[in-house]
Amino acid sequence: MSIVTIGKGHMIGNLVGKNSSYKPTSPKKCKEKLRKGDISIYDMKNLEFCTDESREAYGGYLEAMHDLHGSDFAKVPDEPEVWARV
Repeated sequence: MSIVTIGKGHMIGNLVGKNSSYKPTSPKKCKEKLRKGDISIYDMKNLEFCTDESREAYGGYLEAMHDLHGSDFAKVPDEPEVWARV
């Protein structure tokens, strides 16, 4: 498993090749949109993921962060303990 870091240190698990659900993505285009502010690291609809598992893991992380910190969780730094639980 490798971890891709995007934006302000936020991590997205990347489980490339784990199974046949690999989906080709364009990470450069996605990162460019993030840098320009066209999308946010919290925009699950427009972020691109290599696998369904990585999308689910990142969605679980955002949900757990929201549960811990409420709607202001975007202002809180990443919590490795939360990643360990999802």
